[in-house]
Amino acid sequence: MKANEKRSKDAYDVKTVFHTYNVGDAVWLLHESRKVCVMQTLEKAFNGPYLVVEKKSPVTYKILLNGKGGSQMAYHDKLKKYEGKRPTWLIKAANHLVSQSNTHSQA
Repeated sequence: MKANEKRSKDAYDVKTVFHTYNVGDAVWLLHESRKVCVMQTLEKAFNGPYLVVEKKSPVTYKILLNGKGGSQMAYHDKLKKYEGKRPTWLIKAANHLVSQSNTHSQA
């Protein structure tokens, strides 16, 4: 049984790609809840952009959902790097985050 478990784990690990994000990165979040009677292909696959505000572990991130302070925990495999024009709230939040980290590092 142990040999089967190890083989399964090894097969899973080969396919697994760990994405790493830094604090201040803009990301998309996988949209997992689906609406009833709406074709999956017509729904958005990702929501966002959101802002990475904290790295809790190598695979878990805290993301800021909007400029009003709503946040959520998300695994790395549910996130995707955002490429594009950043909304104003995201730029302000990222600048605030950077200024906070600079004051903490100087103290």
